[in-house]
Amino acid sequence: MKTTSLIATLALGLSVSAAPSASLKGRQLVMSCSTRPHNGPLITNPDTIERFKEYAGSVAKATDASVPKGYKFVDAFVGLEAAAIHSSYMASLGPEGYKPEQCAEACNLIEGCQSFNIFFERVPLIVDPITLAPNPSVCPGKVDSPSATLIRCAFYTDVVQPADATNVGQWFGEFPAAIAGSSAFQRSGDGASASLRDFLGPVDFGNQAIETSGPDYLRIEQFGDPSPTPEYNPFLCAISCASQVAADGRPECVFFNAYIEHTNFEKAVFVCAYYSKEHSLDQATNKGQIDGDGNVHTITSSFGYSLQSQYRAGQVNSTSTAQAKSTASA
Repeated sequence: MKTTSLIATLALGLSVSAAPSASLKGRQLVMSCSTRPHNGPLITNPDTIERFKEYAGSVAKATDASVPKGYKFVDAFVGLEAAAIHSSYMASLGPEGYKPEQCAEACNLIEGCQSFNIFFERVPLIVDPITLAPNPSVCPGKVDSPSATLIRCAFYTDVVQPADATNVGQWFGEFPAAIAGSSAFQRSGDGASASLRDFLGPVDFGNQAIETSGPDYLRIEQFGDPSPTPEYNPFLCAISCASQVAADGRPECVFFNAYIEHTNFEKAVFVCAYYSKEHSLDQATNKGQIDGDGNVHTITSSFGYSLQSQYRAGQVNSTSTAQAKSTASA
């Protein structure tokens, strides 16, 4: 059977929520503390702010050269000891380690995301399981309480600046929290395109696009009004492509070409062209044109994406197939 992709779920406007927890009515609550979840290492020998900052700074410095495709560092916002606080904050998540590329992938999936801040945060390890903070009566925060290290990505609709790095941590009772290894990335706007979940690619077509003709061509779509600096957001194409499923004789979208189309080298618009079969670099032959009114149309930042096979209609889940064969032969 066809596997439902995350992007297809978003395209259908569906949401996933956790099942409600069992009622606590009539039960006696026992106040206790526990070890909080964390996605960074436990700093020991010694467990101090200085050691935390030393570790976080060294990891951040080691990844300075690892800039996600389609992004660049925000000037002077590299390896700081404070995180951004900005009114355009959208959401945050904990990646699997200090991996800017995971934050970039998430930013690509969040409509309107223009920048993100990745950082280490020192917090108490022993906390109330409900509040995730020390409990003054059971497990109070003390100067020498053991610490945990969190790694966070925060996302913003604007590009955060070094002046926004004002969150240096907080006090949990007597326990001093801290921030370190804080770096910010913004969309580069240089034509580089990042990967998208559920799609293979991108394949760089340079300044040429796939022709909008042929039996597999479905449609073309423009996003936003023409401007000198249009937003390049292939996630919009992915949402639209994933929403076009095979039905009533209409073919399924399995490939799209995202690019910037310029008019007279002045204003430009972000364009997505959709197809029912995959295309390769040698098929990107559209270099632009001059229309009947003499306007010159050129193409830049052209990339192709293919929907992964497990998310296409008619694909059979290999595990289910194997189980069916096993059952039939039993």
